[in-house]
Amino acid sequence: MHNNQIDPYLYPDVPVLINKLGIKDDELLAKAEVDITCKAIYEIAAFPVEGSYDFNHFCEFHKLIFDEVYEWAGVPRTVPIEKHEAALGYMSIEYAQPDNIKRDAGTILNKMTSVEKWKTLDTEDLAAAVSCYMAELWRIHPFRDGNTRTTITFICQYFESIGILMDRELFEQNAGYMRTALVAASALYSDVDLRKSDYLVRIVKDSLESGLAMHKARHNTVSYPQRAIKQKVSGEKPSVLEAIRRDKEQRKHTSQPAKPLESRKSKSRGDDGR
Repeated sequence: MHNNQIDPYLYPDVPVLINKLGIKDDELLAKAEVDITCKAIYEIAAFPVEGSYDFNHFCEFHKLIFDEVYEWAGVPRTVPIEKHEAALGYMSIEYAQPDNIKRDAGTILNKMTSVEKWKTLDTEDLAAAVSCYMAELWRIHPFRDGNTRTTITFICQYFESIGILMDRELFEQNAGYMRTALVAASALYSDVDLRKSDYLVRIVKDSLESGLAMHKARHNTVSYPQRAIKQKVSGEKPSVLEAIRRDKEQRKHTSQPAKPLESRKSKSRGDDGR
């Protein structure tokens, strides 16, 4: 939010996002939000959200992830926002104006889904291209909060739908690094271009290489979404997180996924802490 405007998304008496849980403490809200949204993201990984990967589909992802927390889940923001980023000397990214969100996001997603030669790119070029679209979509910041998690989840599912697997858990384990990398890759201003995409490309490349190892391993084992579905059909309660961990243990005996950078530090919340 711009400093001279009243933010209708906040409680009148405290600077905390109005939420369905009735929590007015930012730290408590953060913890509750992480618990709820992590569960939703794991469910999406196990049971993909069908759609055409357009802006409405993107909004559906946000709604599924945040519906238990916010009334406005899945609804584009109606106010301009600013977020002072330490990585940019406390400048804010120039996020899209509310009236331009649907148009700008739709344009980016249409370009991304129109590419026909994704699988012909080598890992270096693929990582650069995926990073570019990820940063451009994130820079729009369609929602008042939750843009990082929604963008990453959506991008991962799209590329998995066309046969390019990404290691989602790598992004989760390095959430703080990931958000800072998105900030650095999105620092495009009307009068100057300060973008640095190297950090984002690096972790996306690691994710793609790890995803390739996962893909090879799946020829010899059942993937975690398939196991979760089988558990559900058989009447057992599926535990996606447990299935993911089992999958990782099995992959250790078949291939070694790319390691995260030593400089990355895990952070529980990815979009301004959320």
